[in-house]
This record gives sequence, structure tokens and C-alpha cells, in this order.
Amino acid sequence: MDAARGCGDCPPCPGFKHGGTCPTEEVLSASCLLHDGTGIQSSHLFVINNRLKALTEDEGREDTFMKHLFTMLLTLVAATASAQDFEVDDICYNILSEDDRTVEVTESPYGYMDNVVIPAEVTYDGSTYSVTTIGDGAFYYCEALTSVEMPEVTTIGDEAFWNCRALASVSMPSVTTIGDAAFMYCNGLTSVSMPSVTTIGDNAFFSCLNLTSVSMPSVTTIGDNAFSDCLDLTSVDIPASCTSIAGNPFQGCQSLEEIVVDENNPNYSSMDGVLYDKDKTTLIGWPAAEDDIDIMPSVTTIGNGAFSGCDALTSVSMPEVTTISDSAFYRCGNLTSVEMPKATTIGESAFSNCHALTSVSMPVATTIGLWAFLDCYALTSVSMPSVTTIGDAAFLDCYALTSVSMPSVTTIGYSAFYDCLDLTSVSMPSVTTIGNSAFYDCYALTSVSMPEVTTIGDYAFWNCRALTSVSMPEATTIGDWAFNGCSALTSIDIPASVTTLGYSAFGDCNGLTSVYCHWEQPLECNPGFEDEIFMNATLYVPTGTV
Repeated sequence: MDAARGCGDCPPCPGFKHGGTCPTEEVLSASCLLHDGTGIQSSHLFVINNRLKALTEDEGREDTFMKHLFTMLLTLVAATASAQDFEVDDICYNILSEDDRTVEVTESPYGYMDNVVIPAEVTYDGSTYSVTTIGDGAFYYCEALTSVEMPEVTTIGDEAFWNCRALASVSMPSVTTIGDAAFMYCNGLTSVSMPSVTTIGDNAFFSCLNLTSVSMPSVTTIGDNAFSDCLDLTSVDIPASCTSIAGNPFQGCQSLEEIVVDENNPNYSSMDGVLYDKDKTTLIGWPAAEDDIDIMPSVTTIGNGAFSGCDALTSVSMPEVTTISDSAFYRCGNLTSVEMPKATTIGESAFSNCHALTSVSMPVATTIGLWAFLDCYALTSVSMPSVTTIGDAAFLDCYALTSVSMPSVTTIGYSAFYDCLDLTSVSMPSVTTIGNSAFYDCYALTSVSMPEVTTIGDYAFWNCRALTSVSMPEATTIGDWAFNGCSALTSIDIPASVTTLGYSAFGDCNGLTSVYCHWEQPLECNPGFEDEIFMNATLYVPTGTV
């Protein structure tokens, strides 16, 4: 589930996932209220009602617009809130099957609070139904809910108890399936017993900060990030029945000391508390509290998120590893050095947010994924002699990076070196394509030589204020605003090969005194030259042309 922020006191709606914030803390964006694209989640009714009441009772405020806005939103919620088929003893239900006589618990227009006991059966209009399911979002953001008993329920839907922060006790002896983000942000939970569970969905217990113990003796499938950021979780037992684990479901569990796998498990194994595949060639999950890093020589792959959030990790040596998967070392805040002499592939976000990492050597790596070193603020040097492709935003916000040598790189992705504020020199003799915003805001960059480049993307060198020299003899396309704001440029040489010169490609290049243009016939273009350039700079064209 994508991380999203709420507006004021209103939680984000997972159906919309707008992922933004409203203009002010009080203004509640209508987009926050959209749920599953069909209506508005009724549990938000209380949030809006409380905000409206606070506004109308505040005699010190005369913000009538705000009051009208919340009144309108309140009316909208009441009119479009998801309906239930019937209600019995303050619990709302939807009929799943008339033939099977089954129902699910659904959201209530009044919300749920305190202790809730879900009956095995419920009678309505002369018919008796079995209660088999907690519906999607049924208890979504019920802040006053403290405990739930569901003795016969077999399925818990997506986001069923999302953000029920006071929920401290859950009894679910018959549950076999727990949906995505079902208990996400349930900070009151300290222990969970799932005796019959076979499937735990993605993000099911994500960021249950106080969860210390988990029992799942029958589980077969554990979803992606199922227990990530459960900061107090200390140990986990993986039973023999578990045959599918998505990535490292324990990323960011800072207190996790060991992951123990039943020796009869057909697909997974453990040694010294570390989670591996059966033959120990893939390291799946490293306990974040363990700082004595010793990667077995049999390991050739670091799995998705394997070390993610391991703040105890300061250095790592991976002598035989060939593949570093997505988010493998994401958010290892104290990692300073990495040795990976045989790694050929660096995955997406592999070292993203490793704020203490100062240098990286990748002698045989050929591919660097998008966001691979994003926000590595302390990174000063990178050696990548064999890399051919640098992914989007791979080194974005690496403020301390001063020089980059990439002799084999042919493609530099979108925003690859965006905001590398200290970058002064770049060697890229084989690069043919430079993506949009690749060197955007590289204030210290002084010269660029691109002998093989054919395509320079939009904003590629935007606002590179110190850039004095550019060589691009084979360029065919120069994108919009490509060199806009390069105020230190005094001369620019546009080769005859250029067939597209983007809008304002040289806008705000106020220092230009010479423009060399090698076209036999002029292109239709608007390079964005300022008036003083037309007045003061000299345009050079091929002999015999006008």
C-alpha cells in the first residue's frame, strides 16, 4: 500500500491514495474522502463532524467559509456513505450469499468502539446467516476500538482494521486469510495469535509499533512488508508450512534478533537467526538488531529488502554476491562502506537513504536501478567502470558527490544526478542518451564532454550555473530548457547533426558571447535567447549561408 498522508485529523483514504496534503490543516480535501471510486467511507463522518463542531464552537473565529465547507462535506458524506444491508446489535452487515446464507461485517455510519464481539451467526428478517468475513475497511480508523473477538470469522478483508491505534486485543481462532494492510498502524497490538491463518497479506501488520510476538503455526504465505517497521518485534518463527515469503516481510524491525525457520520447511532455512532460501544462495532477511554481519560464501543474491532499515549495520562485505535486489540496503542509516566485487546488478532503491555511505566501488556492475543511491547525502565518490545503464534518479540528492567517472555508460536516466550540488566534473565518453533533468541544479558542474551523445533530455543541465564548457558533436536532439539558466556559458557550439532544438534550450544563458551554428538550413526553433544575447553575442554560421 502506498504511503499517504491525511488532511488535518482525517486519515488518508486507501481507495484514492492521493498521497498529498491539503492546503491548510483545517481544509479537508474532497479527494481524501473518495473511497474505492464509488463513494465515501462513512467512518470519516465522525472526523468531519468533530471538526465542524470545533469550528462552530470557536467564538474567536469568524471563518464562515470553513464552516460552510465542512457543512457541505458533512452532507456529502451522509448522502454517499457506503450502505449496509442490515444492522443487528450495533454491528452492520452485508449479505455475501443468500444461497449460502453468509454475511460480512461492514462499516458502521457511527463507527465502532470499545469491545466488539462478532457473533458466529446473526438473524435478520427471519433468516439466519453465518458471519464469515470482516469486510474491506469495516473498522477503518476506528480510534476508540480496543478489542475484537471473532470466533468463527475466516476472512479479514483489506484495511479492515487500518489505523485502529487503540486496538489491543484480537481473537481470531478460525481466520485463514488476512488481507492487505488489515492491521496496518494498529499500535496498541502487542501480540497476535493466528492459529489457523494460511495467508497474511501485504502490509498486514505494517508499523504495528508495539507488536512484540507473533504466532502463525499454519501460515503458508507471508506478503510483502507484512510485519515491516514493527519496531518491538524481537523474534519470529517460520513454520514448515510456509512456502511463500514475499521479499523480506520484516524490514525495519529494529529489535528483531532472530528469524527461525523450521528445519522441515521445503523452501526456506535459517542460520544464526538469518533467513535464507533452502540452499542458502539468497539472503532474504537479516535481523535488524544483529550488527555482526557475516554473509555466507554461498550467498550470490541479496533479496528484496534483506537489510532494509538495519541501523546497526555499518559496513558489509559481499565477496560472492552477483545480484543486489530492490531495496536491499534501503534506509541503512549508519552504513559507511560496501564491498561488492562481483555484483553485476544493483536493484531499485538498493542503497537509497543510506545517509552515512561515503564511497562505493562496483567494478563489474553493469546496471544501476532507479533510486539506487537516492539521498545518499555523504557519498563523495563512485567507481563504476563497467556500468552501461544508470536508472532514473539513481544518484538524486547525493549532495556531496564531487566527481563521477562512467566510461561504459550509454544511458543516463531521468533525474539521475539531480541536485548533486557539489558535482564538479563528469566523464561520460560513451553516453548516447541523457534523460530529462539528469543534471538539474548541479550548481558546481563546470564542464561537460559528451562525444557520443545524440539525445539530451528536457531540463538536462537546467540551472548548472557554473557550466562554462559544453561539447556535444554528435547531438541530434536538445530538449526543452536543456541548458536554461547556465549563466556562465560564454560559448555554445550547435553541431549540424541537431535536428531538434527545444523550447528555451538556452534561456537565461546571459553570459553567451558566441553561438556557433553548423546548419546549412536554419531550424524552426525558439532557443530562448535573451535580448542582450541578440544585441551582444556573435552568431557564426557555415561559409556561404545566411
